[in-house]
Amino acid sequence: MSIRSNNTILSLSLLLMTCFAVNAETYKVISYTPSNPPHNIQIVDNQGKQKISGIFADLFTRIGEITGDKFIMVKMPAARGIKEFNLGRVDIEPGISPNWRSYAREPGIYSISYGSVKEVIIFRSGDEFEVKKPEDLFGKTVGVVRGFTYPRFEEAFALGDIERVFNTSEELLIKQLKAKRIDQIFASKASIEYMKKREPALSDLVIGDVVSSVEVMMRIHPTKLELLPKINKALKQMIDDKSIENIFAKYK
Repeated sequence: MSIRSNNTILSLSLLLMTCFAVNAETYKVISYTPSNPPHNIQIVDNQGKQKISGIFADLFTRIGEITGDKFIMVKMPAARGIKEFNLGRVDIEPGISPNWRSYAREPGIYSISYGSVKEVIIFRSGDEFEVKKPEDLFGKTVGVVRGFTYPRFEEAFALGDIERVFNTSEELLIKQLKAKRIDQIFASKASIEYMKKREPALSDLVIGDVVSSVEVMMRIHPTKLELLPKINKALKQMIDDKSIENIFAKYK
């Protein structure tokens, strides 16, 4: 190959790299706090620095590798995250179903679906029973994470047929359940299975019926419309090359 050809290839490569850098953007992604493993895991490393890991962090690390953009995980409680999204001060809420945010002041725009989430009812051992419809929980107290919604049960919650108790994380709800301060809780099946495998003290909790099963997407603020095709392309690639499947498997 001639020196001229080499120079031409080098020039083209530099041009592509320059265009890539110019088009790269930085986006803020909500990372719920307290931790919501395996989706959001917040730990302190050996240097005393807080580190965010988990499914969402891994997904956006890979998305950034594909798009060239930088994604910063920003810690905040779910309720505050919804408010900050409405105000446009955060750009992405990961792992959301449009049904969950249909009431929001700013519904947002959504990526393609990249997976599904099953929410289940959790009992103390010996207290379990079938829950096929809202009426099965009439007169009971159910704990849920603040900011999370369950469309099939919302009317019963609003009417007081089921008493709803809020907390800021599934981990804290589990503590209330074990202390017998609430009767049952709603939680992600993946989360409770992850925690039960790693915490022997949770072995007496019983996973009951599915109360919600939905496809999940990335919720993007409309002011970041340019991000939508990039995320969709990245997610499609990650589905095809099984990157997403491998990330989920890492946390089972």
